[in-house]
Amino acid sequence: GEFDKAYESLDDTNIKNKEQKPSNTEVRHYQRKAWIIVSQRREKQLQEGLEAIEKLNELLFSHNQNNEPLWLWHYYNIKANYAEWQEDYEKAIVNYMKCLSIPALGAFEYGATFVNMAIAYRFKYLSSSNKEQNIIDESIRIGKVGEVLKQSVGDRDEMPVVLHNQALNILSKMLYSNIDEKQCKEIIATTNEAIEILDNTNSIKRLGMLLIENIIASSLVERENKDLITRLENHISKLDNNELTQVLKLYNEFKNKNKISLINYIEVFNKN
Repeated sequence: GEFDKAYESLDDTNIKNKEQKPSNTEVRHYQRKAWIIVSQRREKQLQEGLEAIEKLNELLFSHNQNNEPLWLWHYYNIKANYAEWQEDYEKAIVNYMKCLSIPALGAFEYGATFVNMAIAYRFKYLSSSNKEQNIIDESIRIGKVGEVLKQSVGDRDEMPVVLHNQALNILSKMLYSNIDEKQCKEIIATTNEAIEILDNTNSIKRLGMLLIENIIASSLVERENKDLITRLENHISKLDNNELTQVLKLYNEFKNKNKISLINYIEVFNKN
């Protein structure tokens, strides 16, 4: 998690067009540089990140030999990440499709791609003016594929984040459509599973979001979960600014549409 130290450890080198296949170290250098910038959304280094992608492109496509499948997967995945950052969700989806077209990868990479592409579809849906249901339905469908693939490789550390995103995909649909009791119960089951994993691994990664997602889904089907409401109350002051902002945003969206009731302790953070 020490991204500044990781970034500073990367020394630039000049890359020249060459027929020889690049080394793994050269490729990973620019992968890491571009990824650190986009994963942290470092606005001041956006251009630097885009230049790192261009250098990665030059490395991969300036020779006539076969690239390693993982090199190509990281390249198109990172390009999709930058497209999302710049709110070009169509371009992001195109690059995720290129990730899926690369042969000889495993369930880990394909699973991650489906999860990420589902997020891109969710953003595309939320940013559109007409809220076409087929877009968010596609987000939910491919998000489930990603979830199954990630579970198949036993990626336990990342599962809470995967499950959180799938719950958010479904909740995004509930925000602009009639309440689907079956899908709300799926959110409850999904977030319960994720919270259990966090408890078993002594982690709090995305716990705030998982709690509010569960609370909202329970409220939508009038199945209030007092234990989790209390747990979020005790945990909310521990959230970093980014996660707190996301929790408040999701809560306010449903509250403002009169789909859930006011929660007093969250309103305190709203006022702050």
